[in-house]
Amino acid sequence: MKKPELDKLQRLLDYHFQLDSPLQRRQTEELLARDKTVQRLDESLRRAFSPLAGWQDEPVPEGLADQALKLIEQHKQAQDMAETTATIASQRQKNRAANHSKVRWVLGNLRDLIAVAACVMLVVMFSRPMFRNARTISQRSNCASQMRQIGTAQAQYAADHQGFLSYQKAPPGALWWQVAQEDSHSHSNTRNDFLLVKQGYLPLKVFICPGSPRKPRIRITLTPEMLQKRYDFPCREYISYSSRLRLEKVRLYVDNPSRMLIMADSNPLFARFDCKKDDEVDLSANPSLLQVNSPNHGGKGQNVLYGDGRIQFHTSRYLGPSMDDMYTIKDMPCYSGRERPSGDDIFTAP
Repeated sequence: MKKPELDKLQRLLDYHFQLDSPLQRRQTEELLARDKTVQRLDESLRRAFSPLAGWQDEPVPEGLADQALKLIEQHKQAQDMAETTATIASQRQKNRAANHSKVRWVLGNLRDLIAVAACVMLVVMFSRPMFRNARTISQRSNCASQMRQIGTAQAQYAADHQGFLSYQKAPPGALWWQVAQEDSHSHSNTRNDFLLVKQGYLPLKVFICPGSPRKPRIRITLTPEMLQKRYDFPCREYISYSSRLRLEKVRLYVDNPSRMLIMADSNPLFARFDCKKDDEVDLSANPSLLQVNSPNHGGKGQNVLYGDGRIQFHTSRYLGPSMDDMYTIKDMPCYSGRERPSGDDIFTAP
């Protein structure tokens, strides 16, 4: 990049980070209005900084200032006590110069050790929120990467099967929520995704979200022979994503991604629900379930996979102009596992 372009880029960086003076900001805004090169650089910077829009600073832990003052006070008391002890030892041991020197050396190092320990504790206290944010961002990024792999596998499967997404035929009236059930009365929605594992498009571990609070306690390795005998994931902990409910064959619509939502992070309605044959989920008895996000990322939002392979993190479960809740069926307060959404209703089932 030539020097004039570097100067323009530096000016834009100062503008976005608010490091320039009011006069320089006005000059930058005038430059943006008339220089197309600067406009292109500004658009590139805005796209690069867009992931920072969802950054949320975590509050400083309560009582941190009091703890710091307490540590300082303890350090002062220890220092005063050490100085007093050194004075007494000096008066009592004037004739023992060697021992006196040794005591002063020990006490001096003790004071230094206490000061260093206090500084280290303060640094750790201030750094913990930053480390938690970094881990959360890393888990969200890894989750999006895994969803992208699932989207690629679905596209490959559709290319191999006349444009249809993975689907295992369900018997009439079968339950769509009973994960890891191998009997003939259940036919969970997760069987459609397990078909990608069974036919070798994806490994089993890709369906475990890095940010999920529920992870397998025991790692299971399925041999090709074992895969051919299975029809679903080994247990609920091995599938921490919810796919759009597919009760029949559905084509992959890459030309209309807003219409084609394929998968999202785990549905909070069923995340802690062990589905049995006669159980039901009653939202009227627990209306708070209508407000929470997926548990996969601490309730802060959920990644969503669209038909064109695009991954987007939503801080709300309500999508599109119609504010369609992707985790519920419209006007459906109670679920028994046999409900069917209308054609335009987005519903991601466990």
